[in-house]
Amino acid sequence: MVYSDGRAPAETDEFTRDFYNEHGDISGMSPDQFATLVGLSSARYESLPYHGYAHPMQVMWDAASKKKKFGLKLSPENQAGLIVGSAYHDVGESNPAEERHHKSPEEFSIVSMYQDQDQLGFEEDVMEIAKKCIAATTPGRFKHREPEPRIL
Repeated sequence: MVYSDGRAPAETDEFTRDFYNEHGDISGMSPDQFATLVGLSSARYESLPYHGYAHPMQVMWDAASKKKKFGLKLSPENQAGLIVGSAYHDVGESNPAEERHHKSPEEFSIVSMYQDQDQLGFEEDVMEIAKKCIAATTPGRFKHREPEPRIL
């Protein structure tokens, strides 16, 4: 994959290996499923310098680190939802409004995530948690009770 401006994307294979070595137990998914998540979500990002795939990789890492640091007890489904939401949360930011069909960036990110659901292989409960996490990134929406959206 190459961004439309010709730049190479962030090195997803190296990130996948490093993340899974450090945080695999936090991801709530198998190594293959995590690699699929990284591959599919990274392909959805475009060329904005601060919203290329390096940004969600950092957010995934930070979310997993915070979960570990604070000793949060989350089910595997909630852990997976947090990581999936982290991976897709800014997909819409890297697409102009006309390409998003004038959906908000968060709505577009959620639609994109659901378009990949069959390939990701997650049940609806994981997708719903990820959806809440993505919606939590809407500016001004910081009143969440569940821990996963608050982490993101």
